[in-house]
Amino acid sequence: MLNPGVMRLIPGVRYSRDRRLSPDAEILVRLGQMVRPETPIARLAASAPSVNVPAGSLLGVQGEGLAQCLVKQVGDDVKEGDLLAKKGGLIGGKREVFAPAAGIIDMILYDTGEIVIARSRQIQISTAETIGRVTQIVPGERVTIETPAAIVECILGLGQPVSGILRIAVGSPSEELSEEKVSGDCRDSVLVGGVVARDQVLHLARKMGAVGIIAGGAPAARHESWLSAQPAIPLSLALTEGFGAASMHQSVFDLLGALAGAPVLIRPLPNGRARIVIMLREETELKPSPPPVLAIGSSVRIVRNPHFGAAGRIVEIPTSPQRLPSGVVTEVARVDLADHSRVVVPVANLELIG
Repeated sequence: MLNPGVMRLIPGVRYSRDRRLSPDAEILVRLGQMVRPETPIARLAASAPSVNVPAGSLLGVQGEGLAQCLVKQVGDDVKEGDLLAKKGGLIGGKREVFAPAAGIIDMILYDTGEIVIARSRQIQISTAETIGRVTQIVPGERVTIETPAAIVECILGLGQPVSGILRIAVGSPSEELSEEKVSGDCRDSVLVGGVVARDQVLHLARKMGAVGIIAGGAPAARHESWLSAQPAIPLSLALTEGFGAASMHQSVFDLLGALAGAPVLIRPLPNGRARIVIMLREETELKPSPPPVLAIGSSVRIVRNPHFGAAGRIVEIPTSPQRLPSGVVTEVARVDLADHSRVVVPVANLELIG
């Protein structure tokens, strides 16, 4: 038995996430506060660099000549586009200089012909990006957010982190999330379907108030159009199996069904995948799970090319590392795929299903 590269389904765990902060950040949350992805947790007033406007060269004047052209003086507030200086005349025509940014006129350097604008301080807000309760605050360092949760690692994620109420919209893991299934009040809901195939469903779900969709798969034909959509797809999307898959795995569907009505987070990850975090009740007993292992008969999914997204069952685990066509020697497993083909896959490229 071997450890898989990825554990795909965790029915109960203490989920924790640290949100790192700048040393000068002002904390906006308190211990014990419940947060959602969009909840502001810290604020930082950051100074922007000054802007030097070469007014003298733009007007064709030097020294005291610039003073006679000024419209704004030191200490004046300016908005982007405000007139700073102008020069008019019959010879050479009319010339004007405008502020490229908002701020305050800090200095006028007559020797270089520059007007210096000290830009307004910019407010940067850090949000929670997750769901749960604030359990630790270390000023200038981090805010820790935790919740008992069930976790599902998905093959693909699109959109922004969102949270809502988990709503099962289909009756089986292979049933399509059609327009007919998107009905009633979907406000703040994350809808679950076996397959999502049509652009119209995404737009209708958003119109009805849904914030996200979790589905098993989507047609391969949607791969390029959804990944490169401009504008982006209208809500967050997580595919547990990936493009080309015909259904959601039964174990994932069963877990989501058992937790319908619970708060849920879709968190797209930097690697293009997504993590689903379903909040459990605080009193939920979290039993330690044995370390996940791969064994003959284990259901797995391949998470790297050339068989990315394919699911199957392990039929053999060689006792010693094997040499791959690339020349790499590593631990491998032989997997029978759903299309009845057999492939050799590095153990690090496998995730355990269920």
